Amino acid sequence: MMKGVRIAVAAILLAVSFAAYAPVDNATWAALAPTSRVMRLVTAETTPTASCDEILDTALRLGPYSGVTYNAGDGRWAFVGIIDAATQDRVGNTLIDLVRVRYVYSDTIRTAWVTAGAILSPASPLYRETQTHGYLSAGAWHTHSEMRALLQPGRTYVRVYAGRDDEPVATPDGVDWIHCDTPWCTFAQDIEEFWTLEDGFSTFFAQSGMAPAWYPWGYLPWHIEVGRADVDWCSGNGG
Repeated sequence: MMKGVRIAVAAILLAVSFAAYAPVDNATWAALAPTSRVMRLVTAETTPTASCDEILDTALRLGPYSGVTYNAGDGRWAFVGIIDAATQDRVGNTLIDLVRVRYVYSDTIRTAWVTAGAILSPASPLYRETQTHGYLSAGAWHTHSEMRALLQPGRTYVRVYAGRDDEPVATPDGVDWIHCDTPWCTFAQDIEEFWTLEDGFSTFFAQSGMAPAWYPWGYLPWHIEVGRADVDWCSGNGG
């Protein structure tokens, strides 16, 4: 019974967090989400038998978002999920920060590796073009340490998206990284070249919702917007 309550609370958190598509500030998240006291009470009154993966999966299935969707109003492909792993990949002299995002697609739980940022070598042509001279970010963070503090497996749910005013060109047919020239676009073009499909990994993912389970086989150079980063889904203790 109480396991069901914990799962329901997790689902409510996910549902209210992305009720509006526009970014929401932390104060608004605090007002919308269940309080820490409620989360602590749920945790204190139950001895959960569900695994962490089961709780995350149920919360995602009960949430309002499913699949990878195209929004014609703002010209973006996007999906919503919970980060469940993080790692780095080295490509030449560049260290790429990666997070694995767990999401639901047609009632099936899937995962996709997504770029969170890149630590650039001073020899990289992009090094001087970044605002922080050395770190290329997929979101609101500016360094590797800030990224790791914010994008925590099991605690952070996110919207992952491609397409906006200056990068890239997103249409119902897919994602085109060629016709944009920001530092992130240049980086994304290099990432897309790892993928052997003619249309690129971003377009393949947008059309199919499928991604390799192992990051060396491919990852998405999309942007990440954090919904809330202080919810411990598996213990029910929201900050």
